[in-house]
Order: sequence, then C-alpha cells, then structure tokens
Amino acid sequence: TGYLQDLQFYEKLYWDYDRNGHKLNLAATYLRRQEATSTSDNYDILQNYIVEAKYNFANRYTLELIGNCAGTSALRRGHRYSFFPAAGFSWIASNEDFLKNSEAIDFLKVRLQAGIIGNPFSDSNQFLWEGAYSKGSSYNFGPYANTPSDWLGGTALSQAVPTTVDRYKNHDLRWSKTYELSAGVDALFFDRLTLGVTYYDRFLDGGIANIGNLLPSFYGRTTTYANITQTRHYGTELYINWSDKIGDFRYSIGGNLVQRENILIKGNSVYAYDYMNPEGKSSGSIIGYRCIGKFTSAEDIASSPTHTLDNVQVGDLKYKDINKDGQIDANDREIIGDSTPKLLYAININLAYKGFDLTVVGTGKAFYNTMLTNEYFWNGWGDSNYSTFVRDNIGGRYPRLDYEKSNNNFVASDYWMEKGGFFKIQNVELGYTLNFRQTNKLGVKGMRFHLRGANLLTISHIKDVDPEYIDAVVIQYPLFRTFTAGFNINF
Repeated sequence: TGYLQDLQFYEKLYWDYDRNGHKLNLAATYLRRQEATSTSDNYDILQNYIVEAKYNFANRYTLELIGNCAGTSALRRGHRYSFFPAAGFSWIASNEDFLKNSEAIDFLKVRLQAGIIGNPFSDSNQFLWEGAYSKGSSYNFGPYANTPSDWLGGTALSQAVPTTVDRYKNHDLRWSKTYELSAGVDALFFDRLTLGVTYYDRFLDGGIANIGNLLPSFYGRTTTYANITQTRHYGTELYINWSDKIGDFRYSIGGNLVQRENILIKGNSVYAYDYMNPEGKSSGSIIGYRCIGKFTSAEDIASSPTHTLDNVQVGDLKYKDINKDGQIDANDREIIGDSTPKLLYAININLAYKGFDLTVVGTGKAFYNTMLTNEYFWNGWGDSNYSTFVRDNIGGRYPRLDYEKSNNNFVASDYWMEKGGFFKIQNVELGYTLNFRQTNKLGVKGMRFHLRGANLLTISHIKDVDPEYIDAVVIQYPLFRTFTAGFNINF
C-alpha cells in the first residue's frame, strides 16, 4: 500500500509564420512538477523553461533549435539549474526537382540531431550532496566495576550518545549530462520497400555514484556521492519492410535490429589487478573465475593451487590461478563474459487473403551471456530438494553433491555461464473478417473472429527456464504461454 502525490503546472505559448514557402514556429514552455510518494521524506521538484524554434523552407529543409533550462530540488542552491541545448536538421531530398519524377525513389529523408540531455533526479536520491548522520547506543562514563549497578553511587556518572557519519557531504554535486548525436536516413522505394537506418552515439558524463570505495581508509570509507561515472553507448538501428499485393493476396514482411555497444569509461570501484577492471570494456562485464575442470583425485588437489574459497574435495570445481600466487582467492577473478546483448532484433509478418489474415511477431537477442546462478541451478545440497537440472546432471554437468553447500562450487565462474541469445515467437494471430453487403435487421455491419497465441516458441541454448528472464517461475512471476479466442461485432 502507498500513495503518489503529483502536482503539475504547464503553460505553452506559440507563434507561427507561414508565407512564400517559409514556415517558422516559435514556442515557449514553462513546466513545474512536484511529486511525493509514501516513501518520500521530501518533495521532488523539477522546473523547466523551454524555448523552441523550428524553421522549414519549401518542405525540403528543416532546422530545429531547442533550449531547456532545467532545475531540480535535489541539488544545492547554485547548482540546481543547468542549460541543455539541442539542434536538429533534416533534408527531404525526394522533394527536390531532380528526384520528384523518380520512379524508384518515392521518399528520401536525411536527418541529423545533436544535443545535451540532463539526467533528472527522483525522490529516491534527493539531497545526496548533504551529509547524513545516525545516532548510536549511549555510552556510560565514570568509575566502573563489574556490572552497571557497581557504578560509583549506584548509577552511571554520565552518559553520551555517539553520532556516526553515514554520508559525507559534497556541495559540488551537479547534474549528470548525456551528450547525444544521431544521424539517419528514411526512404521508400517503388512504393513497397520502406527502409530506415540510424547511427547513434551517447556519452554520459558525470554520472552520480558512491565513491566510498575510492577513498583511503583513514577517510572512513563511508558513503560519498560525486559526479564520477562515464559511459558510452553507440550503435546502429535498422528497419526494413516490404509490402505488396498479388490479386486478393496481400502481404507485408519486415523487421528491425539494433546493433549496440555499451562501454564503461570510468566507474566507481577499485580493482587489485587490471585484468578484472571493466573500465574501457562493456558496462555489462561479468567478473568471475575461470573453471578448468573438476578435481579428480586427492593427488590432483595436492598438486593444484590452494583453493581458499572452501575445503575442496574430489568432484569440486577447479579454477585457474590468474595471478600465479599459488592460491585461488578473489584476486583470481577476471572478466569472463558480457551480460549486455549486442544485438536486438524483431520480425513481423502480415498475410491477408480475402477475409482471412495472419500476423506473426518474433523477437530476439544475441551475443551476450547469462549466468545460471539462481535457485534452479544452485540447489545441489541438503536433502530431497534438488531441481530437475541437478537430478539430470549428477556426475556430469553438476559438481559434487553434498549435504553442506560448498562455497567453492557456487561462485560466479564461466562454469555457470551460458550463451544468452534467444529467439521467440511472441505473438501469432489468425483472423477472419465477415462484412455484410447490407446491414442486417440487428444493425450488424460485420464480424471478425480471431485466435491468438503468445509466447509460443523459444529457441535458445538455455533449457528448462525462460532465457528472456531466468528467474520467471523460479523466484518471480512466470511468463505464461497463452491462447485466446474471440470475436468482434461491428454495428
């Protein structure tokens, strides 16, 4: 149970000019939003002053400029406001004289956008620039014997309540900003082929994060927030669709894909060795141990580097000694995979013949890793509580079984890492539409019957659990496969 209180004030003024092929649109906007929830200690207030100018000439060239002065109550006075400009330009080349009569090109547009986006705060991270303190238990002062009743005079001479620093202040905390650039082309060929290509590049600078781990020990290593993280996200988006008609048969086949890279340029963690530092690599980097097999004998254990994670036995996992110090510990972890999909894609098929129609939608992800570390895969200890995965992999894929959990076997390692890519038939719908030539006595003009299915087929290296969300059914709500049927009546 809870509540959300949201109060907004919005006002926008326009001015338009249109003469002799010149179009100019000017606008000024004021927006103030005040929000609080049942878990908030304070109001979250955002305020925006926005000016926009858009110019178009002869429906061919368009230039748009936007300026946004944004403010937040989450920052200290003097740092609450920042200015975020953006600009965009487009050219509809198909409206030029040299392309107007083209039989192949029906539409061709080139576009370019660039700007700075401010990342707003929410009620969950208000006033991170301030210091925070907590009160501890009281201390007694005075001559002390064996028990509190033995204090001089029978009671404590004095008491003091200690205060602990939970968060150091940082009055220089500011907005984090995303610098974004995108360029693309949209086109229609032969009145059938639709094509769009976009390249984007986003650089987040000054992301707010806790830098407590970066502080020296004598500083207290407590929580302190600063504008420190930097990430870069870039990639290419593509969509394509072909539509046509052959007699009474109509069809449309299309798809889209996103190829992307997410790079962590600067983080807020400290690593003992460079080989486990994800900076300069994917922001979804997985850090873990390299498994080189299982222990096969007592001699194998004795001749291997000392595994300090637990007392190992025959059948336990054996890890690579990355730093060559003769023992396996947290310093032998390295980057073993990437949890961020580098490719997202989807397909859609629409077929129609007379009154029948069929729609198929499929989606997928590729080129990333999934860690099989939830309760379905990690439960090979205790008594009578094994999952199907454990039962079917005893002596094979699964490490040694025991009544006690072996901490050596159940840590993040490439032993538990799998290719995360999958393809799903998300939705299929078959329908039939019946249109009456004349409205009947009940006023019915037509009817449509349909049969739908969702989450019908999955292709993946990961079995038994849903690769899209491996915790579904295990510890979270399941992703259902559903079938529905129905009809619509048009009066």
